[in-house]
Amino acid sequence: MDQEKYYRQGLKELGLRRYPCPPWEKVGLYLEELLRWNTSINLTAIVDPKEIIEKHFLDSLTLLPYLPKAGRVLDVGSGAGFPGLVLKMARPDLKVVLVEAREKKVHFLRHMIRGLKIQEGIQTVARHLDPEVFQGDLRSFDLIVTRATFQPDVFLRLVTPYQTRKGCVLMMRGVMKGKMGPPPKIVPYTLPFSGLQRTLWIWSEGIF
Repeated sequence: MDQEKYYRQGLKELGLRRYPCPPWEKVGLYLEELLRWNTSINLTAIVDPKEIIEKHFLDSLTLLPYLPKAGRVLDVGSGAGFPGLVLKMARPDLKVVLVEAREKKVHFLRHMIRGLKIQEGIQTVARHLDPEVFQGDLRSFDLIVTRATFQPDVFLRLVTPYQTRKGCVLMMRGVMKGKMGPPPKIVPYTLPFSGLQRTLWIWSEGIF
């Protein structure tokens, strides 16, 4: 199965075809540039193209059912753009902010934003969020997401000041036992080819 068919089959297996998914042409360009840059910058430990499609692109797109109808999305610890940049590809109408502290990865994100021609309504912020300091230029997000390795209680205290009153906070995680912080809704899912088990941890409406 070639890469495009693999991508399309993955969307089908995950039940995502009814959502506005990025076209393969853009995903293929992103994948090609990710692999090229990865030879000099550590963007991903995964180097097999089909694994990248499944474990980065398709995994990011599992968030499509949880995106707001309109509004602002904050991706904390965006890395090489997963999930925030992929979600912007799928929903160019959303305003998306990618927060990534490592300058080299920020350079890659800006390169991809230009290459994908999605400059409108997207911002990259090269910094750490500090739980002790409110950063006033980042506020009123309808959805806050992360795939980074935060502890749930730490992440919630970090991002809650930037959430709208009815906004949603969502963490993408492996399967974990127990809960930390306010109890979330936990949605399990399985990636279609590897069988890797994942979970979405979802909090909404006034966490603290």
